Order: sequence, then C-alpha cells, then structure tokens
Amino acid sequence: MVLYPEVQTHTQAEIGSIIGETLERLPDWDDRTSMPYINAIILETLRWFPVAPLGIAHATVTDDVYKGYYIPKDTTMSSYARSMAHNPDKYPNPTRFIPECYMSKVALEELSTHGPDDISFAFRFGSSVGRHVAKASIFAAVVNILTLF
Repeated sequence: MVLYPEVQTHTQAEIGSIIGETLERLPDWDDRTSMPYINAIILETLRWFPVAPLGIAHATVTDDVYKGYYIPKDTTMSSYARSMAHNPDKYPNPTRFIPECYMSKVALEELSTHGPDDISFAFRFGSSVGRHVAKASIFAAVVNILTLF
C-alpha cells in the first residue's frame, strides 16, 4: 500500500461503507461479498507476487509429447508462475498493481473460466479444502490490516 496509497484509500472507504466509519466492529467472512474491491486486491496481490514464484515441481506420470517435444515419464516439470503472472499479453502493465482489472464484467467472465488464483495454487484441478482455507485466511488478514491501519 506504500506504493499505491490510492488503493489503500479506496479499500478503507469500502470497508467504512460496510462496517461504519467509527469501526463499530471488525469485518468478517460474511462481509466478503460486499467488498469486491478487497477481493480484487487479493487477486491482484496473488498475481503480482505469487506465493511460489517458481511454481511447484511435478513429475510426469507417463511419457508425453507436447507441441512436438518428447517428455519422458518421471521428468520433473515446474511452471514459472511469476513469468505467467507478468505476461504482458494477458496483463497490460504487468508490473503495476491494478486491482481494478478484476472489476470489469469481461474480467469476471474470464475468471469464471480460468480461476484467478490458479497460478498461486499450482493449477490444481477441481477444488481443495486448502485453497478455501488459504483464501479465507488471506481475506481475514487483508481486511483486518486495512481496517486497523
């Protein structure tokens, strides 16, 4: 937030509109759906600085051919998550922190097809308890820090 004080100002206004300017209470999980900008900040944070920038290594379980390249069984594969998250073809101005990019209707439709946090959660198919716990923890931390500071 030091680099983007306007983002902090916007988030604090959103939080204040939900819980009151006098901070009558702390935000909780039930407030999440009323805080689209906070959710956009979380998604942009996960994109801007992925938790595992070098990805998580996987091993191939069978021989495979991908785009003409032979990949033998038991080959260690990893995805460079930071590079994918900073691809200028997908993210214009990839080095800038722009949470608003997750607020448009087009972005929301794309997110429903491709999970916005796939890069951060190692492209696991389906849904996992760990992903939901992590997202709930991130929301709680971000919203409470921004409320109190």
